[in-house]
Amino acid sequence: MTKKSLLSVVFLLVILLPFILIFGREVLSTNPDNRYRASGTSSTAHEIGIDDYYSVQSMSASFSVLQYENEEIHIEFADSIVKLNWNNDYIIASSKKDDLDVYSDVYYLIVNRGTREVVEYDSLEQFEKEIKAKNINLELERKVAFDWY
Repeated sequence: MTKKSLLSVVFLLVILLPFILIFGREVLSTNPDNRYRASGTSSTAHEIGIDDYYSVQSMSASFSVLQYENEEIHIEFADSIVKLNWNNDYIIASSKKDDLDVYSDVYYLIVNRGTREVVEYDSLEQFEKEIKAKNINLELERKVAFDWY
């Protein structure tokens, strides 16, 4: 290999490597673990189905609503959902107080799936203390960690 061709290869790697790293990271971070994404969904328009009644509806990049809905009742628990998770008994979530403010304070909530009772917490410490007391062995996950419909 000539010195000129070696320099050309090094130059191409230096130019292309940042783009490969940036776009590769973006693909991996937007769909970790190869989660299901229904056709037509995007980070700004999708639904995360928890069960037949609970879901998170995302209408924009900053506005996602945790809701309960059946034939008779429609309840919205929180908007601007940032992270969530659930088990058979509870849904836990974090939400921004101001959905238009990127640096808005975050609050936390625990929803009892059976009674639809929701309790909000202003601090992470209070929230973690309560999930430990209720023996909720879940961690909050970003919305990209779930299937989108």
